[in-house]
Amino acid sequence: MKTSKISHLLSSLQRWPSIAVAFSGGVDSAFLLEAAIRAVGREKVLAITAISPSFPQVERENLQKLILEKDFPHRFLSTEELSDPLYCQNDSLRCYYCKRQLFQTMRQYATEQGIAILIEGSNADDAQVWRPGKKALEELQIPSPLQELGFTKREIRECAAQWGLSVAEKPSVPCLATRIQYGISITRELLERIEQAEAHIRQIWDTKESFRVRVHEKELLRLELSPTLFQTFLQTPEKRKGLIDALHRLGFRYLTLDLEGFRSGSFD
Repeated sequence: MKTSKISHLLSSLQRWPSIAVAFSGGVDSAFLLEAAIRAVGREKVLAITAISPSFPQVERENLQKLILEKDFPHRFLSTEELSDPLYCQNDSLRCYYCKRQLFQTMRQYATEQGIAILIEGSNADDAQVWRPGKKALEELQIPSPLQELGFTKREIRECAAQWGLSVAEKPSVPCLATRIQYGISITRELLERIEQAEAHIRQIWDTKESFRVRVHEKELLRLELSPTLFQTFLQTPEKRKGLIDALHRLGFRYLTLDLEGFRSGSFD
């Protein structure tokens, strides 16, 4: 990574006297947050995380560890996407409705605190895939400095590692609503079942391997597993039975194993 590109980012951020960063705890927003602190000073930066039923508890715990590790200035805000019937109907614009509410809430809070701007961490690669939430960012005029300056995911990981951020190689973990097939209504109860299902997988195999559960109907669950976890699933019958029993108890009557394995965005 050329130091000139990082220097350009820092100078770009210095156009604002104070900055709020939409902070998910992933590598993109963590790198952007660290850049903002280096650009304008810790006392002029605030990380804001929107918390709702679609934000996994395990990610909240990981985020809190990172906050303590780096002493990031931070604030949690509660949001209520489930009060929006357009979001709950779960069509292809679900992400737009969600982002619209999240960023309205975060921007309002930043304004109330006298902070000049709210920014977010989309990268250049995100412009190449389906991101309906981008429309909400454009409508609300939320800058995406990393995307504007052409930072790719690979470059961001390199910079994050260079700056000593522990999340440099952290896999992307989208919200729980992305596990639900379009057209199936999003409810608090369904999000909780999905979260518990993924927690059982992590607990039973004590794994950090990538995977997803995907809900096609309220009783049908599809497992997407990394190649390593796929083999583990097949080779550990006792643990496999334990997982099957746990998923049945959560109300998933039909369980399938996806032969294509884990892949991000298979419902987007």
